[in-house]
Amino acid sequence: MHSLSTHLASGQPQPIVIEANINLHASEEKLFRLLLRATKDQGLNTTLRVAGGWVRDKLLEASNHSPAEGLLAGSAPVNASKIDIDIALDNMVGAEFAVKLNNWLREHGRHTMNVGIVSRNPEKSKHLETATMKLGGYSLDFVNLRTECYTDNYSRIPSICIGTPTEDAYRRDLTINALFYNINTEQIEDFTGRGLSDLQRRLVRTPLPSRTTFLEDPLRVLRSIRFASRLGFTMSQSLLEAASSAEVHNALLLKVSRERIGAEIEGMISSKAPLHAFHLIVGLGLGPIVFPLPPNMVVPAPPPMRLFQASLLHLTHMTALLEGGSHRMRPATDDERRLGIYASFLWPLNSLHYKLTKKNNQLKDRLVIDFILGDMLKLPTRIVKGVELVHTHASVFRELVARRESEPICRAELGLCLMEVGELWQLAMLMALAVDLSTARGRGFDDQFDMQYVKLHLAWIRRYEALAREIEEQGLVGCWNMKPFLNGHEIKRWFPHIPKGDAFTMLMNEQVRWMLANRHGTAESCLHHLTAVFPEFKENTQL
Repeated sequence: MHSLSTHLASGQPQPIVIEANINLHASEEKLFRLLLRATKDQGLNTTLRVAGGWVRDKLLEASNHSPAEGLLAGSAPVNASKIDIDIALDNMVGAEFAVKLNNWLREHGRHTMNVGIVSRNPEKSKHLETATMKLGGYSLDFVNLRTECYTDNYSRIPSICIGTPTEDAYRRDLTINALFYNINTEQIEDFTGRGLSDLQRRLVRTPLPSRTTFLEDPLRVLRSIRFASRLGFTMSQSLLEAASSAEVHNALLLKVSRERIGAEIEGMISSKAPLHAFHLIVGLGLGPIVFPLPPNMVVPAPPPMRLFQASLLHLTHMTALLEGGSHRMRPATDDERRLGIYASFLWPLNSLHYKLTKKNNQLKDRLVIDFILGDMLKLPTRIVKGVELVHTHASVFRELVARRESEPICRAELGLCLMEVGELWQLAMLMALAVDLSTARGRGFDDQFDMQYVKLHLAWIRRYEALAREIEEQGLVGCWNMKPFLNGHEIKRWFPHIPKGDAFTMLMNEQVRWMLANRHGTAESCLHHLTAVFPEFKENTQL
């Protein structure tokens, strides 16, 4: 492992300290004044520094770059609850400072705050104990500046000790995240000597050699991708080389929990440029690690390169459609957008299964996407099931659009499809359209977009827009909330001889089908129809 002392002695750039030309909101100024007063009154000789993303985003805001999510420019109201502020301490650990701060709050007649402790866990690349608390509406993390030290002359395993600002800065993931705002002096401190210039150059680079930084915490590979895509920055060549290495890939696979990997992917997807992030994942060879396939595949998956090229092609079309490529098929929520990104990227795996061994040693077929999303990325069940639903009905919509070219689609068939997919119908149609566009395009990433393809592209969009328009004109939007004319009790009353089980389900389904086929039908007409179809379940009495 690269020695920090050797690195610092090798002629690295000198630290840079500048006046902080950033915009502090009134609530932030009030918070910092409180922290300084508490530190002074408690007799602490502590320098308080804000570290990490808050500093980076404030500087981007000041330089007229788009501020990150949660940081609002100018005098607009700020939602403090969505902003995390990391406070680095130079002479004590976070828990000790949090206790002192609560003592001060109590002495001054204020409410004390609950303190949470996030324990150190080196096995999961969590190197520092952190104290967390809510204050002034902000989420604060208190943690000491860190460095590695050796507790005795014989140990070869370093411990984490309180370090200097320089030592701490070089242990961070990226130079642009290693900047400090010194609350005491109101200055910006760049102890790597490169963070400010990298921010200006829009460059993602590690403070230490990238191999060293990534092996210390392999999750930083994915964090680098997230920041590069979110901020629109370029990755340094040395970072790209380290991120592509088998050594770093193995460390990511073996050292980092699947929950942390899933959280990083979620961060990429919630950003404004998920397509760029997924291109980097695939380009750096990280696809099989982030989205691993299960053992015991029923049918072998395509080779990784071909699989992920197809995934990117589908995602490229889906991203364009989500950004406004279709007027009538536009998802309404962030959750639907997330589903669209996952569904399009994983489309090449949508029908593949693997053999899952149950506790009784029996084998069960299970969808590969359930393994990737649920087991490997640890996503909520609603996301996993949502992707399944989108995949299933995208195939249905593809068939309907193709058949509609030669014959009309009856209202009942359209309605039954919408009742199954529910509010995700627009997203499922977008998924179907993305696949048809990809199929029309083929694997032609390197081909020129000629006019023939543009015309084909527009023709496909018109086909799907026409089907969406028909669904709206037929009054089918919201049909999944339609209540049947006859509920279960009324069915038993009018059809007393109906057995339980499949027969009952069959009659209820026929009622729904009839209601969809007869938009303006009445309950009495529906009952007459059911009586004609299922006479064996009806008493021989007059209606």
